[in-house]
Amino acid sequence: MFEEPMVVFISTMLPLITLFIFIYGVALRFLKWFMIWKVLPAMGGLSSYRGSRLKGIFNSFVLDHLPSHSLAARRDMAFYVIGVGMHIAFITLLLTKAHIDSILALIKQYVAIPTILYVSKPFTHILSIIFISCLTLMLARRLYQYAANKSLRVISSIGDFIAVPLLLVTGVTGLIAALSSQLFPDYRLYIIASHMVVVQVFIMYTPFSKFFHGITSIIVMTLSGLRKAALGGD
Repeated sequence: MFEEPMVVFISTMLPLITLFIFIYGVALRFLKWFMIWKVLPAMGGLSSYRGSRLKGIFNSFVLDHLPSHSLAARRDMAFYVIGVGMHIAFITLLLTKAHIDSILALIKQYVAIPTILYVSKPFTHILSIIFISCLTLMLARRLYQYAANKSLRVISSIGDFIAVPLLLVTGVTGLIAALSSQLFPDYRLYIIASHMVVVQVFIMYTPFSKFFHGITSIIVMTLSGLRKAALGGD
């Protein structure tokens, strides 16, 4: 049967290809971030932290992203909330049992991991709907702005319209896969396989897209806080 070799490839060979491309992309990105950090001043936000590294890192992680200091919030509070909701839902969905089990299946032979508290149903379905809804609104807003704003079209690239739809397809196929045993039992294997393929394509593309900020933001905000503390003086 065609299904068996397809599942074997998607679950064994494709993850290795995905991992190689992802690590390669991450290495290139980290090199770029390191070079930028070495030659440029601290990122914008609160101006000085008086030499306190801990306070600098805290402000870079927390205060700079509060509505009072966030440029996105000052420009459009509604979509600031939608964006925050999308990010929270996305991160929480990564903690679902199916996702964690998939990761553990790949690394359990190398790493011993203690029991993890899963995000249980029906919260996973609710989070999926919130995530898909927020992302759809963000994509629709982006398309509207692109059509109505000539200056935005000048600075936009094709990558702006690849990453978000790809992530949206990932969310939609994930929700369908979670409901497939009840709604589409005869096609469950194909639906899950499709979701796995889309997820791995998204992972491969992430280091080369704007979505990589989700991974680098922790490092960048930490380095920015340290740099601001240094500039503030003791």
